Amino acid sequence: MKLLFFAVLASGLLLSCAAPPVPTGIPTPKLSATQPLFPTSTETPFPSQTPFPISAVCSPLRDHALSDLYKYITQPFIPPQGENKEMGHHGVDFAYYHRDEVGGPLEGNPIQSVLDGRMAGLGYNAVYGNYLIIETPFERLPAELTSLYPIQPGQSLYLLYAHMQDLAPFEIREPLDCGQQIGLVGESGRQPDMIAEPHLHLETRVGPSDVFIEPMAFYDTQATEAEKQEYIKWRGSGMFIPFDPMLLLDYGASLEEVNG
Repeated sequence: MKLLFFAVLASGLLLSCAAPPVPTGIPTPKLSATQPLFPTSTETPFPSQTPFPISAVCSPLRDHALSDLYKYITQPFIPPQGENKEMGHHGVDFAYYHRDEVGGPLEGNPIQSVLDGRMAGLGYNAVYGNYLIIETPFERLPAELTSLYPIQPGQSLYLLYAHMQDLAPFEIREPLDCGQQIGLVGESGRQPDMIAEPHLHLETRVGPSDVFIEPMAFYDTQATEAEKQEYIKWRGSGMFIPFDPMLLLDYGASLEEVNG
């Protein structure tokens, strides 16, 4: 039923957090032949101690159960197709909610980390507004999740949270816990041709472990070459592959049902 709901919903909605129309004078994202795209990390990786504690799965919205989130979807995941990796909708949007005959906007609702992990990137740009990226390595994921996502040892699941009211107050590689507040639902970075309602945009991507995503931007005449390369690295290089976040959230909802 949920898949049918998403298919019907996708046919009538605009693509929020897909790239906006490219302004005159700004090229389509392309890899630079003169600047290395994936610099070797010199930072200390996750501790090598074993076994790793397995992360729980928490709702990204405080006081909203994982099992209710599909009711709040205003834009489902639409995978990129063809050569233009900017097409589609790389995550899922949660906005106005309705449950138990009660509803309301999500603006200002606390956003929580869905998994244990560490801060892997944060910043601001026109596409994501204020965003935060959290990395959870393969070893800390429940075995059931590693079968839902095509993830292998040496890879991590990266979650991006976007349109937050403020920039997250965290440091590079700072550890974050499942259920820890990381921001508030907002509408930062919105574009005139995009959905303007305050909402949480959530992405899940599989990529190599221990990679920090530097501040990224592209559709901005003030964006630096380094920011453009980081944007390409995240969204279009193939280094970080997007998957439907509902795979993760529905799995968490099934645990809620089992645990009562």
